[in-house]
Amino acid sequence: MNYGIDIDDTISKTADKFIEYGKAFNEQVLKRGYNDKLSQVPDHYYLKYIFGWNESEQMKFLEEYGYYKKMIENVEVKENVKQTFKTIKEKGNNIYLITARFITDKFSVNDLTKNWLEKNDIPFDDLIVNADNKAKICKSRKIDVFIDDSYKNCMQVASQGIKTYLMTTELNKNIDSGNIQRIYSWKDIGV
Repeated sequence: MNYGIDIDDTISKTADKFIEYGKAFNEQVLKRGYNDKLSQVPDHYYLKYIFGWNESEQMKFLEEYGYYKKMIENVEVKENVKQTFKTIKEKGNNIYLITARFITDKFSVNDLTKNWLEKNDIPFDDLIVNADNKAKICKSRKIDVFIDDSYKNCMQVASQGIKTYLMTTELNKNIDSGNIQRIYSWKDIGV
């Protein structure tokens, strides 16, 4: 079987780091407070929902102030990820990490992500970055099982007939997941 798995907030605790860094950026650079809009974030662009940033402010945060690079290097792995991934691999399955982490000319997103995966002993077969259409990628890679924290991505992938799981996070816990099966931890995958 082929597993298509997102990285940020699916196998890592990315939102925790971004919120921590975002609060500092809001206070120190933008000189404004924190706007708490958690729990109904439909996609991976949660910075705009949480902080109300426009695209220019978001890019300034991510690239000019280097928080994007810091996040990739310092984000923590979620509990049971390593064990679950190793079990998936031991059973002869493939793991395709499909992430929307965007390409920048400031550093190599691909290299930093691969270094982070290696440092954290997370096995995988392929890494696809800058994935803006995960449904198309899943179809072309013949993905059998897809796991992501983005409700929008899950809906698009599920519409292709692919078994899809929505990883529950603080940011999506109040969204009605409809026909998409929720999981609450990596123990819920049952491999």
